[in-house]
Amino acid sequence: MEERLPRECASNAVIDTVSLTGLTPVEDSLALEVVFTAPLFAGQEEGALRFRPGMIMASGLADLFHPGPRQHPIRFRFAMQRELVLDVTLPTGWYVSFSPQADSVITPFGSWYAMLSTTPGGVHFRRLVRLEGQEIRPEEYGSYRRFLDALRTHELQGVILRRTESEIPVRASDGRNPPPGLRADPAAEAAESESGI
Repeated sequence: MEERLPRECASNAVIDTVSLTGLTPVEDSLALEVVFTAPLFAGQEEGALRFRPGMIMASGLADLFHPGPRQHPIRFRFAMQRELVLDVTLPTGWYVSFSPQADSVITPFGSWYAMLSTTPGGVHFRRLVRLEGQEIRPEEYGSYRRFLDALRTHELQGVILRRTESEIPVRASDGRNPPPGLRADPAAEAAESESGI
């Protein structure tokens, strides 16, 4: 987990606690709970921050099966279910300007459900993915690929955060950052944005 978490969500993530329940095979579901802290949980993109909560614990199956026709069946020995519940605290002065809509897909191969809601000062994300343990015949492979592609498309959707107008820093004429506490004039920011600068 220490290797996977930085790769999937934040390169500077620090694991705070880990708990594991359900160690009796077959009888119990295996549940792994990880609490982590990361100074930056998003990438910068055109003056905004974007993070993709769906990429945490992504299935990765879309990368394992090629898109062309298949001659032999795929056999999964057992079903698998993954549930992710994620609460993210937003930086002071930032708000959610775009978030993916709740979505769900149910197929004979599996199902998934994802929803995101905003909370005071944060974002709550929940996703449940279930893959059935079954044989997928070659003639079903196209439908299976469409299921995996839909899952991957949703995993890649991002939440976009923007600063409130009162938190946008004024840029000096020489391009340096302004002194702390100096904020932009919203009208000037809008005019600059419209001019394409």
